[in-house]
Amino acid sequence: MMIVLLKQSFFFLLSEIGFLVAIFFAIMSVLTAFSLIIIGIFCLAQINDKSFLLLNNEGILDNSYLMSVGLIPWTDITEISSQYLKTGIKIHIKNPEDYKNRGGMLGKIFPIKSPIIIKAQIYKISYEELYSTIKVYHKHALNNS
Repeated sequence: MMIVLLKQSFFFLLSEIGFLVAIFFAIMSVLTAFSLIIIGIFCLAQINDKSFLLLNNEGILDNSYLMSVGLIPWTDITEISSQYLKTGIKIHIKNPEDYKNRGGMLGKIFPIKSPIIIKAQIYKISYEELYSTIKVYHKHALNNS
């Protein structure tokens, strides 16, 4: 009698564990699918043919990806620095809350924060050339204002 009871409780335990494992894998599958969709959106945004970066007397107009902030006036820029491993250019701004909801289609989901990153590899220009050009424009604009 005792052996039969132990045998039944062992199989019950296995069926409970199997159910929990199935739930775990279902949740992980949904999270993986969601992550792949988000990664896909960002990848498609990076290969957008309509990407451009315009530097003029007013500021930097960045239209490089789904979270582009548009025009950043030179007077709003406090610092321009290099991102780790020279993968992007950091644009530090005075009032990040002014740019919070500007991020294109994804701006409402992921609010813009300072610094704003401009990825150099999107454009057909070397990182060093882009960085130095932005620095020259910024210095020139501040000297003329």
